[in-house]
Amino acid sequence: MSKTKRIWCPDRTPGIKTLSVNDLEENDTVIVSLPESSGSGYIWMIDELSDHQGKRLDKKPVNDDTVGGATISEFKFDIEVVSGDIVLSYKRPWERKPANTKLVIRIEES
Repeated sequence: MSKTKRIWCPDRTPGIKTLSVNDLEENDTVIVSLPESSGSGYIWMIDELSDHQGKRLDKKPVNDDTVGGATISEFKFDIEVVSGDIVLSYKRPWERKPANTKLVIRIEES
């Protein structure tokens, strides 16, 4: 029976953060929620998926009263192989320079 694991990572400070997830099986789902400041152009983007299927699910405003304010992006990943990395970067999509902030979600066997 497949299950869903939710991950919340509020940290957007520059650097590479690694989260290990090791209680998953094939066909499980991981939903990652990340804050972003899309009004300034910075968004979370999928860089690498290994053998997993992923997509952006939703973007919700943190405060409905603020136009261009902070939002929460949710990504859904269907785990097909219980190993590998999912890499997300926080950057402006039109800029060519590498992202200063990355999140690595390491999928490991239990």
